[in-house]
Amino acid sequence: MRLTLLLGATLLAAQINAKKPIDSVRQSIKSMNADYQAKVDLAVNRHPVSDGVYGMNFMYDEVPSDSLVLGLVGATRSGGGDPTTVYNWRIDADNAGFDWFFQERPRAAPVGGNSMDVFVNTSLSVNAIAFVDFSTIGWVAKSRDNCYSFPLTKWPNQQRSNGEMGNGNFPNGTKIATIYGPQRGCYIESVPQDGVDFTTHLVNTFGDKFVKYGVMQMDNEPEWWDLQHVDVHPDPANYDEVWAMTRDWASAIKAKHPNVKISGLVAAGWYGMWCSARDGQGWRCPSGAGPDYKSHNNTYHWPWLLQQLEAHKQSTGVCLIDYLDWHWYPALNNQNDDSNATVAQQMLEQPRALWDPTYADLSPFINPINGSSAPAVIRQVWQWVDQYHPSCKLELAMTEFMFGGAKASTSALALAEVLAVFARERLSVSTLFEDPTNDAPIQQAYRLFRNYDGYRSRVTGDSVQADVVTSKVQQPSYNLFSIYAQHDANTNTLYVKLFQKDAKQTFTVSVNINSVVNQANKGVGNVFSFSAQPGQTVSITHQPDVTVTWPSDASNTASFDISLAPRTATVVVVRGVSQASAVDVDIVMKSE
Repeated sequence: MRLTLLLGATLLAAQINAKKPIDSVRQSIKSMNADYQAKVDLAVNRHPVSDGVYGMNFMYDEVPSDSLVLGLVGATRSGGGDPTTVYNWRIDADNAGFDWFFQERPRAAPVGGNSMDVFVNTSLSVNAIAFVDFSTIGWVAKSRDNCYSFPLTKWPNQQRSNGEMGNGNFPNGTKIATIYGPQRGCYIESVPQDGVDFTTHLVNTFGDKFVKYGVMQMDNEPEWWDLQHVDVHPDPANYDEVWAMTRDWASAIKAKHPNVKISGLVAAGWYGMWCSARDGQGWRCPSGAGPDYKSHNNTYHWPWLLQQLEAHKQSTGVCLIDYLDWHWYPALNNQNDDSNATVAQQMLEQPRALWDPTYADLSPFINPINGSSAPAVIRQVWQWVDQYHPSCKLELAMTEFMFGGAKASTSALALAEVLAVFARERLSVSTLFEDPTNDAPIQQAYRLFRNYDGYRSRVTGDSVQADVVTSKVQQPSYNLFSIYAQHDANTNTLYVKLFQKDAKQTFTVSVNINSVVNQANKGVGNVFSFSAQPGQTVSITHQPDVTVTWPSDASNTASFDISLAPRTATVVVVRGVSQASAVDVDIVMKSE
């Protein structure tokens, strides 16, 4: 039928061409003189958006406040972090490692899995994906008795101490465990069956809902084990160890619980993706110089591990992991002072590190590899997955991240754009490594998409193409305006996300919406926005509606104009928007 309509469209094409002057007239003088011309197309680059990108870390055992529940419903909660590397679920205890003098710490109560049970139960109560971190390092806390690994009675001359506890370093910074070997007196050995038993405990406790929403997360940042957990693992982890750990623990769990999802690799960031701990130099990864790289066919860390995962799938038919997991901390990730104009501009520029191959991140730890200092990290990971492990349809998870500081107004604007990037770039899960209290500016970034009107209304639907077409604004070294969009075909609602990042100017923007059907329900776009000027209170307000011009012919294009105040994040909600069928779009293309 589609071909017939195209072949018989000559008369219709003539009619459409005759109406093209009307299309031009319909665009107002204001639109033609707008600072930015932008385009949204409902039929291009359309893909589902996961609610999992609106997740939070921390909050292991407490019930989130109502304000956070609004954002977490259907999103993600992660129970990971450094101490979980040696967490013993049977006695509900962990060890703080290097963070606090290698001291054992009891959690909620001496009942198997107690604090994690509360964490999972709270997550499932709001249908949030629950990432449950479990130990694979081979050692877990042996008791709840506050044991510590480097007592001053044994090693009196240490770099730092607290009471009878030392930090495990001699005064010159040399690690005691690298000279005298592991100090495992506060630990017991752990094997893959312990991971199976922990998973079984959660499945038996929470049933099918855990199978649906639960994810077993394989440990935490193995490239830092020789620092953070040097008492049990003084040698840097290498390619073969990380692969053997992934294979053995994931295989054991999948054999018993094939439908439970597993998150794996869990790198600390750019460094851990390219390098093993053995190859790394501090926080930096040398380009192609390490012994692991050289002894594994001159292949970088994650590409080699993904090749092993693919080979395992081909030989056994089993996909060992379901999520490819990493953490991300760009420069200025804990910056709460945005009063400096240069710093504020840099914070707003940093979301480009997630996708833009022309942007070099300011962090000294994201160093040039293969001649490039531009990470474009999400697109880089997708490229690796497509190239090295295409058969298992992995999802991507960023289970720790932060952009700016929780108290900086500018961070709220940067973080809101980060969440929009996650949706466009097909990330499935992200969990902010920060606890946004009710008055924290960054909370508004989540509310803009999860509760923009105060009545729990959310941005939903598929990501669709959105681009800046032309600009009359003289751009500095970073983009001052960005646009993203989602379209919900179930409710016929379009959400246009607009980010104005200039500190002083007000911008006018004209947005064309392509591939829409002529609507009888002509109306407006509801506008919700927050301002992120340094030092000001950040809160979402309902701004004056914008008028939407609907197609009066067969052009399949609607439009609206909007003015954006300095440093604002905005969502325009346009209802009654249906996507044109492929036939409709093809006929319009035929007319041109």
